[in-house]
Amino acid sequence: TPAATLYGFAMALGLLEQKIHARLPGELDEQPTELLHADMVQPLRVRIDREARRLAGYRYGRQIADDYMRLLGQGDSQV
Repeated sequence: TPAATLYGFAMALGLLEQKIHARLPGELDEQPTELLHADMVQPLRVRIDREARRLAGYRYGRQIADDYMRLLGQGDSQV
């Protein structure tokens, strides 16, 4: 039936689950996000992040870049 077909597509796409677990916007949604490694200049952060992702992939490159920038922020002796 058409209703069952639409239901199947909605389940496959996760749309129905999103509708079931929907919530109203709250106070947390209006807060601005915090920058990671705000003490570093933005072009340097982007360059480190892009190079790490190019070498190690999206997920692990992000972890490597975050660890590197965190250690770099602690001082040159940590890197």
